[in-house]
Amino acid sequence: MKLGNFFKCSVAATALIPLCGLNATAETEFTFTPRVWNFTDNSTQLTASQETNLALTRELLENSPLTADGSTIENLTVGLGNNAKSVNINLIGASFSVSNSNLQNWQFTATALYGEDTNKGATAQNFGFDLVSPLGFTQSSLTTTNGTTSVETKRTDIELTSQRRLESNPQFSLLGGLRYEKQDVRISGDNTITLASVISGFGSISMDRTVASTELTIDKVSLRAGAAAYVPVTDQQRAYLSVQGFAAREAADVGVTRTSFPDSGAPDTVVQATSDNTTWSIGPDISVGYIFALSDSTALDIRYRGMFSFPVDDDLGIAQFDDPRSQHGINIGLSIGF
Repeated sequence: MKLGNFFKCSVAATALIPLCGLNATAETEFTFTPRVWNFTDNSTQLTASQETNLALTRELLENSPLTADGSTIENLTVGLGNNAKSVNINLIGASFSVSNSNLQNWQFTATALYGEDTNKGATAQNFGFDLVSPLGFTQSSLTTTNGTTSVETKRTDIELTSQRRLESNPQFSLLGGLRYEKQDVRISGDNTITLASVISGFGSISMDRTVASTELTIDKVSLRAGAAAYVPVTDQQRAYLSVQGFAAREAADVGVTRTSFPDSGAPDTVVQATSDNTTWSIGPDISVGYIFALSDSTALDIRYRGMFSFPVDDDLGIAQFDDPRSQHGINIGLSIGF
């Protein structure tokens, strides 16, 4: 492979998508890259996620048989025992890259990835609260939820990236762009709720079995910029590192929660959640990988990519800077130039 052509593959890969310009005399060069990203997201395990569960639990309790006589829920707090699992999903898609001889050292890439996943597992979480009767009598209570949960996730990632190779040092390039992430999530649970009342002294009783589902949509937009470098290992192989910083806005729109009580026969509840939340965050986007030139027209890249979001502000005041969200995994692409 010609050094100039392999350089194009290398620099483009550091900018998230390999670009293998093949004909150095062509005015415009294109590259199509099928890509898969095995992706892990810890958002369900964050403190903020537990606080969101707290808000949803309040709404469910306030619409449960507990409050049918006019009693109110006060001093609701989340306890220990949340064993939520991280989300793992395979994102599959492709990128399309273009460079033009009239824009020397510039390359532009558009990427679209999509994936679906269903994560099933056991759950356990405790909530303490005071149940205050219409007459003012207070029962200090603890509710424990044990059951099974299914989290269905549909995720779409769209990214636009531009990069410019440095003329003074062609082993480095500057890059930046816009990234959009959309997640449609449906959470379904079949749980047994055990209620323990401390004051009344009746110990623990099985309050009810609930079957509930919640739908939410998460939209995240980020601007990012950084630099990339590559290191030649052989004539056909290069290692690379890409580091970007980003600022992001994430909006979580929690929809309707539907709950049924199959054991007691109580009426179903339909609650329009009021726990929508917008979070602003900053953080690094890091890629480390290796490029294999297979021919003058193809290249394989394997990389680890990690994005780490540190929240700086949100509507509910529950996000914490020291409780970052991590999204990371192995990303593989095969570039075909034409």
